[in-house]
Amino acid sequence: MPSEREIERLFEFKLEEYCPDFVPGEALLTAARNLSQAEIIRVCDDAIKDSILYGGEITEERLLFLCV
Repeated sequence: MPSEREIERLFEFKLEEYCPDFVPGEALLTAARNLSQAEIIRVCDDAIKDSILYGGEITEERLLFLCV
């Protein structure tokens, strides 16, 4: 499993093009603690896809929902 710093960097790296100012909060880092790197990438990809298809913003709440 990735460390907390690696989890933070994964979210920042994957989302920087769509949300340049995104900083994952403590709740998101905690929720993602039990996910593998591949699962975190999938969460980000799903959030990006939803944002493009439905025109919404990528929010921490949406990412939390996708982590479950």
